[in-house]
Amino acid sequence: MEFIQTMQKANTTTLTLLIWFLLFPFENKAQVQQGIIQGKIIDAENRLPIEGASVSLVGTSIGTATASNGVFELRNVGVGTYVVAITYIGYQELRIDDVVVFPSKITDLEVALEPAGELMEEVVISATVNKESNIALLADRKRSTMVIQKVGSQELSRKGIGNVGEGIAKVVGVAMVGNKSLFVRGLGDRYNNATLNGLPIPSTNPDLKLIPLDIFPTSIVKNIEVLKSYNSAYYGDFSGGTIDIVTKDYPEKAFIRAAVSSGFNSISTGKQFLGIDRGFASWLGFARADRAMPALPASVPVYDSYFNDNVDPQFKTPFVPHEYKAPVNAGLSLSGGDRISLDGGGTFGYLFTVANKNEYVFLPGSTAWFNAQQETIYNYDTEDYFYQTNTSGLLNLYYKPNAKATYGLTGLFVNDSRDGVLDNFGLNWDLGEVYGRRNTLIQNTLFTTQFNTKQQITERFSLDGAVGYTKTVGSIPDRTQTMVEARDNNQYQFSPNGITDVHRFFADLDDHDASARLAAELRFRNSEIGLTSLTFGVDGRYKKRRFDARQIDADAKNIRSLFRLDELDEVLSPQRLGFGDATSWRYKEVPNEQNRYRSEMYVYAPYANANFLWADKWNLVAGVRFESSSQSTDYKLERDVIEAPYRNNTITGNELLPAVSLKYMPTAKSNVIFAASKTISRPLFMEAAPFRYNESAGTAQRIGNPSLTNGDVYNVDLRYDYFPNPGELISVSVFGKRLIDPIEYVRVNSAEPMFSYVNSDRAVVAGVELEVNKNLGSLFASELDALRNASIGLNGSYLFSEVEFDEDKLSGKGVPFYPTNFKRPLFGASPYLVNADLTYRVNWNSRSHTQITGTYHVFGKRLFVAGAQGTGDIYEMPVNRLDAAINTVIMNKIGFDISINNILNPDIIYNQEFPTSDLEYMNVKRGVSVGATLSYTF
Repeated sequence: MEFIQTMQKANTTTLTLLIWFLLFPFENKAQVQQGIIQGKIIDAENRLPIEGASVSLVGTSIGTATASNGVFELRNVGVGTYVVAITYIGYQELRIDDVVVFPSKITDLEVALEPAGELMEEVVISATVNKESNIALLADRKRSTMVIQKVGSQELSRKGIGNVGEGIAKVVGVAMVGNKSLFVRGLGDRYNNATLNGLPIPSTNPDLKLIPLDIFPTSIVKNIEVLKSYNSAYYGDFSGGTIDIVTKDYPEKAFIRAAVSSGFNSISTGKQFLGIDRGFASWLGFARADRAMPALPASVPVYDSYFNDNVDPQFKTPFVPHEYKAPVNAGLSLSGGDRISLDGGGTFGYLFTVANKNEYVFLPGSTAWFNAQQETIYNYDTEDYFYQTNTSGLLNLYYKPNAKATYGLTGLFVNDSRDGVLDNFGLNWDLGEVYGRRNTLIQNTLFTTQFNTKQQITERFSLDGAVGYTKTVGSIPDRTQTMVEARDNNQYQFSPNGITDVHRFFADLDDHDASARLAAELRFRNSEIGLTSLTFGVDGRYKKRRFDARQIDADAKNIRSLFRLDELDEVLSPQRLGFGDATSWRYKEVPNEQNRYRSEMYVYAPYANANFLWADKWNLVAGVRFESSSQSTDYKLERDVIEAPYRNNTITGNELLPAVSLKYMPTAKSNVIFAASKTISRPLFMEAAPFRYNESAGTAQRIGNPSLTNGDVYNVDLRYDYFPNPGELISVSVFGKRLIDPIEYVRVNSAEPMFSYVNSDRAVVAGVELEVNKNLGSLFASELDALRNASIGLNGSYLFSEVEFDEDKLSGKGVPFYPTNFKRPLFGASPYLVNADLTYRVNWNSRSHTQITGTYHVFGKRLFVAGAQGTGDIYEMPVNRLDAAINTVIMNKIGFDISINNILNPDIIYNQEFPTSDLEYMNVKRGVSVGATLSYTF
């Protein structure tokens, strides 16, 4: 504990200094004399205005993009002499030296950009466009023919968002359920895809298809792309959305940035906390080796201490955690990069970032379960303590030997850990008053390597290819569980019938994922039918998983003496290992071959897209994809012996997946997009394997279903976008989906709470989405700086969903179940979602500014657990969330950021519905979190 106490003192000092700097950052510069730079950007050959060109002042954070008439304006520029940089795709970069700004004067510029050359037209970027800014990403959206949304790193920073999971939840129609599962337009994990730089990336969590997005810190992210309409160039197991995490590549100029952060939570920091002793490696989040299965039990397929002479097996995790005061949270990061011009006109660029952060979290609450007669199955008060860490490292290398070729190499390492103690105390139907405790470490480690290249073979023919490999290691090493019956005077006793109530559990996941893509594009000019390009491509993916789990029970039923909880390690001391008397106990592993499975999946998919443009107003993209797949799971049932061969379930598919998108551009500032497609859904490895698991002691279990099959999905979208000015947007979308054989999470007919997965018969989803991003000065047609420096964002969605089961088909679903409601909403689908933000920026001078942002989020009640056999459905009730962020930059060198999250600190409530009244299933409190970051850029 000495190490934790030392870190607590250091972190407290760091946090105090950070807050002091944030409150008193620098001398007020509001009175600095300022001027304006304005102008117009045109094409040097045809003299037409250029919309979306990037205009910035070199060495400052001031920049903008040109409007549809080519006009731009840079306000609040300090008096002085500047270099103005102008870039746009397909044009030569231009820098204007010695641009002088006078007090309260306007400096006018009219600039003609020269095309980059015929060969590079439409395919070569003459200068790097900042794809981290909202203005650039909205310009991308305007050019796209797909229903797509992007969030850049600048917006993530402005809203005080620390990871990709938090950032994606700000996109219209996107929600996080249970703080881990992503839902897009009401469709959950299996209906969505996650990619890293366009290549698939597997999950570190065996329960999920999507990798937990909160393991990616925003420090490595250039932008996040959410594709909501299908295109044949993407994998076909898509219905809700594809999320592409685009990592940063290289900077325009050399930099090194160091940052230190700290934070506290109103109900965790400085309060009593439970955990284990941690050394330095464990504090960083690398504790897997410390709790690995010891050599003795690892050397035998089934461990029993009695048949191993009651020798101490040397397990590392105690049954009783230590108590201490939770320190403040801490984080460190270092990043850097450069762009180097090579002889012969080539370019080499690199970027690296390494970061580590930790957080102490305490979640008090309650959980309960009721039968159809509203009788209590269990009702516990809960206390969840966990220490979580995230360590990441990114290296990007970029090489461009000439105007015809580029090469990129990306390496990414992420280690995510959660070391927690979950206590349940209360009433259990069978045992009376009980106390349940789990001490669980979950450590997931991901290694990814990607190589990509683009080749301009001829003026009209180009190739785009990439290969990637990801290795994922997931571990739950030496999880301890204690379930004991309560007696008087804070005394406890082992149940005489519960051999599994006290145990140790080990689980290991080893995942390998290899993928490749190759696309060829052929462009046309002056086609009589309006054909502008044809794209042919092929995608390939191979995924292999090995999952093994072992549960070693502590058979202590013969010990009838009473004890306190803090005496449990003494009662279950290895020195008392034995068999038969009233003070001895025994480690006894019961063989359960159900706790392991092997899975493989391959996907091979050629595709083609044709792009047509008519009258510069109509753009049609039509394509088709043939996706051949095989998903195989080798598994055993609970009754199978160790020597029994694996059973096998293989799901194959050969699907023809058409997709069409039609874009109409009535004006230079507006688009209308219609899209329609057919896609598929597949079960997850875990859902198709009969592995049984429960989250905490004495609560419900879940089990997979090998009888699951693929399903079909039909999608249609219609969206209208209006772009009043650069960085502004007004958008309305309507969409509909019909799902055949969708997979749902249901309660199984069982005496104990048990859940599984089945193919329902059909489902429909339909909704409306609204987005608004406006500058307040533009909104009110005002020149006041107070309004022009403020912007507002609003997005919301309304959703209808319904899943249906046919009663006469229930017997063929693979598991016994009988739903309470044969028609109900889809699991996790919120009927409404609302996000709003308000930002105000103060420019102290040309190199210093402060930006203040407030964000609000609310969702409608959503199905959490579907009832069965007369028990009511369980819904997560609406939660209102308010966050704030203050970002300050001084002299383009020093950064001070502060974030305040969950300001309202609402109760997170789950209710189980019954005809007469609703009963509370679960209640959790998260507390208010405050974080601060100090950074310096060299």
